[in-house]
Amino acid sequence: MTDYNTIAGTGQPPRTCNSCHAANPGPGSDRLILGWFQPQPLKDAELRNVYQKQLYTKHSTQSIDGFGMEHDGNISTANDLLRQSTFSGYTSQQKTDIISYVVCFDTGTAPAVGYTITLRAANVNGSGEQSDWATLQSQASAANIDLIARGTILGKVHGLLYQPSKANYISDNNAVYTQAQLQGDILAGDTLSFMGVYPGTGATK
Repeated sequence: MTDYNTIAGTGQPPRTCNSCHAANPGPGSDRLILGWFQPQPLKDAELRNVYQKQLYTKHSTQSIDGFGMEHDGNISTANDLLRQSTFSGYTSQQKTDIISYVVCFDTGTAPAVGYTITLRAANVNGSGEQSDWATLQSQASAANIDLIARGTILGKVHGLLYQPSKANYISDNNAVYTQAQLQGDILAGDTLSFMGVYPGTGATK
């Protein structure tokens, strides 16, 4: 991170990585349009998805997906990017340090987004399932996710949204349930799947 923030490249004028790809905190871009690029101006690319761009490589006849570090697939990996003349002033170790930093860049999305557990009578009291359920609720309380649930309550299909401030769930028909009540219904034969979704997108329907 130190190299990324403090060492200027050999472009004109010389700039640090952070001067264009603002980080810590940030998405890895100051979102400015850079007018000196040819044949047309370009917006500073964000870096929070660089780890995904490593799935593409022009050095193989087969690649998983994507188009690498540039829009046209000409530069595939972060290592290829730092081989460009703009970065010739960096030592090999500095390039390694910068690559290590950008491939672990914060994506801006909590790991719990998309995580799902399905609870049935057979597993609802399991230590792993109870731990995962508690983790999802704590992530919702920390505003990293919204926590929703879909499944049956007393045999009828419903949607639920966790309300962290009240530590309960509200359903699509405005009924309110505690965790203990839902657990009791699941033990009686219901099934509910709980999933973390991006903050602000949770709903009961």
